[in-house]
Amino acid sequence: MHGAMRRAEQSSCRVKRCSNLVPPRRVNPHEAGSSPSPWAPILTIPNEITVELFESCLPPDQSIAPNSMTTPLLVTQVGSHWRRIEEISLVASYPHLHEMLRNCLSTRGFSLLKVFSTRSLFRVRQLASPVIQIKPAPLLTTFILDAFIRPSPFCVPWSQLEDIDLKSFGSMWECYDVLRQCPKLLTCEFDLIVLPNLTVLKISANIPLYPLLDSLTVPRLIKLHVWVLDSSVRVPILNLITRSCCLIQSFLLSAAAISALEFIQILWSMPHLLDLLLVDSGMSFMDVTVQALNWHGDPDTEDQQQPYIVPRLQTLIILGNTRFNNAAFVDMMKSHWLVRTSGVLDSASKQRIRDSYILNPEGIDILSMPPVSVELQQTICSALATCRDEGLFVDGED
Repeated sequence: MHGAMRRAEQSSCRVKRCSNLVPPRRVNPHEAGSSPSPWAPILTIPNEITVELFESCLPPDQSIAPNSMTTPLLVTQVGSHWRRIEEISLVASYPHLHEMLRNCLSTRGFSLLKVFSTRSLFRVRQLASPVIQIKPAPLLTTFILDAFIRPSPFCVPWSQLEDIDLKSFGSMWECYDVLRQCPKLLTCEFDLIVLPNLTVLKISANIPLYPLLDSLTVPRLIKLHVWVLDSSVRVPILNLITRSCCLIQSFLLSAAAISALEFIQILWSMPHLLDLLLVDSGMSFMDVTVQALNWHGDPDTEDQQQPYIVPRLQTLIILGNTRFNNAAFVDMMKSHWLVRTSGVLDSASKQRIRDSYILNPEGIDILSMPPVSVELQQTICSALATCRDEGLFVDGED
């Protein structure tokens, strides 16, 4: 008698521990006097017995107690009928659950799985690829890898995903490889991708740049070429350069919608720039741009202490329409050329001018403007005759 009472008390305690798993009581078809239900027989069992059966099927590991985070994983381990429970998300939040997760996904299919989310699965880094098989899962549309783990260990049905959130990639090619496999993608979020050896980055796109550039860190980048239709190019480029602390030496920009002030702000972030190429960016190269590029003042005056942009610029190539004053442009070219032939640097050094933007400037020695009108070419070439005689190369001249 006492043994039976003790077993009943133990059973009652187990039921209380799993009370958060108990759904609202279903009406038994036989109790309601209705026709037999098409439900599976397991769904007609009273809830009290269901809970008892469920607990008896749980893994023997006593340290794993059912809770809101582990229950979806534990439920899928019980049996084929339990795997039909409509859990829309499979969650594994602790490292010690990784082995259970891998075993479940490698031996059982999850026909109702819609969201796959992992966090803090540190052991994935040491395991060979692929280590986690997430197939078949015909309803899976969301894949969240909220840990600094590369996606390569996961065998995922990329082609059916609509939302992905990945924290890290080994390379840009791995990022592209994932995107190529996701034709149904609606939402995509990447965390920072560090490319420590990348020196050349060329981008041609008709979509906003910020999703890509805001995900990159490229500390050794020296050549950046950008062809875009979107006008919001300034902030992504500035963020990329600031975050990466890279020293851009060659910059090509083809962005018809960017303004002159935005273009000047970009140039301010490139004090080591040697080659500047503008393609169909007439709105960015106007009088205000020419004035900003001008080498200001006399070394013996306070004007020389004002910083100026791209002091090392050697090559200027402009392709497309231009909207600047010819005289102002010629003055700007002369000011840069004279840096090579005068004692500006020596004088500035003697005056002990504290200007972090004066970085061994050399002056422009190549000017290319082939698409401009013949009249403009002749005007500029004639005005720069002295500079040309001293070695300035002007492409497009007759």
